[in-house]
Amino acid sequence: MPLTVDTSHALRTVPELHALVDATFNGRKDDEDDAVEWKGEIDDVGAKRWTVEVARHAIGMGNRDPDSVATTFDGCGYVVLGVEPGRYWGVRALDPADADNKLAPYLGTAGIRCRWDTVKIGSFGVAVVTVEAPRWGDPIRCLEKGYTERGYQKGTVFVRRNGKTEQASPDELRALTRRAALQRERLDIRVELQSDGPLTVVDDSPGAIRQWVEDQRTQAIAAAKLRLSPPASPTLPMAALVNSLAQTMAAFSRPETRSLEEFEEEYASWVARAREVAPAFVRRVVVSAGAARIRPAIINVTDRNFTRVDVELRVLTPGVTLHVANGRPVLKMPSQPRSYGPRPTDFVGPLFAGALPVFAAAPLASDVWLDSADPTLVHFATRDVRPQSTTRLGLLTILGTRELAGGSVQVEWSATAINVDGRLSGTHTLPFTSSVLSAPDVLDAEQAADADDDEPAED
Repeated sequence: MPLTVDTSHALRTVPELHALVDATFNGRKDDEDDAVEWKGEIDDVGAKRWTVEVARHAIGMGNRDPDSVATTFDGCGYVVLGVEPGRYWGVRALDPADADNKLAPYLGTAGIRCRWDTVKIGSFGVAVVTVEAPRWGDPIRCLEKGYTERGYQKGTVFVRRNGKTEQASPDELRALTRRAALQRERLDIRVELQSDGPLTVVDDSPGAIRQWVEDQRTQAIAAAKLRLSPPASPTLPMAALVNSLAQTMAAFSRPETRSLEEFEEEYASWVARAREVAPAFVRRVVVSAGAARIRPAIINVTDRNFTRVDVELRVLTPGVTLHVANGRPVLKMPSQPRSYGPRPTDFVGPLFAGALPVFAAAPLASDVWLDSADPTLVHFATRDVRPQSTTRLGLLTILGTRELAGGSVQVEWSATAINVDGRLSGTHTLPFTSSVLSAPDVLDAEQAADADDDEPAED
């Protein structure tokens, strides 16, 4: 039975490696397969005996059949150290460069491509070694240096067989010889980035946000003080009318119970929350309002099919934020304190007492997402690309700071596919508009729109 972890793509980000470690802990002892090997109790992960063990399993994973393993983790393999089903043992953190230096004598400097990561699970450290996918044309992988303590000779060829790493049989050596002799076709596509026009620039600097928030507070407190000021004495007939209106309104109003000091304290608390939330809220509003969006597309002008093309974008220019459509709740500004003064009585019958239940919609599945560990990196769901076709990817919005007005942003793309070799990459330069959207203007417009929504509909 395989581990309960997503195998539809290679696991590379920190959350994805966490998921693999969790799946190992929650798995069974017979869940090891040709793509995942784990070791629980390890006295010193940096010791030579464990370095050789990692190298041995990496060689076995590097000698797998490229087509057979392509649909699981995109062909990658994983050696997990310091956890086993039902128990965390933990290992000390090992610097990736130090790990590479320890593995190089056994794997060779031009051998199997590995990456060493240490994942923190509470107080435990778990090492995850990612072994890159084998490819057609790869040479036979073997142990480049012997290890007499375990009887491993230099040149020993290891393979993965039923979840174990064993010495290759004659038939397996012949299969590896055929793999080394075969060269597959290489990926031949390009990725275009189309947009509605120049990208949007927003001034949501701390100074601009602070000024708007302080203006809201100042106006609210000034209005409260005005309510507390004694009104000018009206003429006698007018006084009678005012008293009559006041008595009528009092019957349908609840008096203000807060002191002015308490009202000011409420606003002080709101100011702190609003200044924290406002920059992200402003950018969400701008994105939702139709800021220029980027439409990536895979262009295939060949007569070949490319299977599960994986495209990534990386923004190389600092000072920008990336936004993608997802199923997360809409970000909202904190509500300002209720206006100071009497408020209307709520006429609520027993039938409507209490809050109505809120039914949350299920999150929307997204075909584009930001890397949780690297917010400048964008991932797209893999696509099968047909001959002579244009394949659209998910939409993306890039917003710049005011310093980038009239400038540009540089975006790098890279692409791979599982049925051909090669990794393609390129860059695009996209312009920003010279005009700048002011955060206070956006907040004022959104506040006015909310007020309009609260108005009763006309008959």
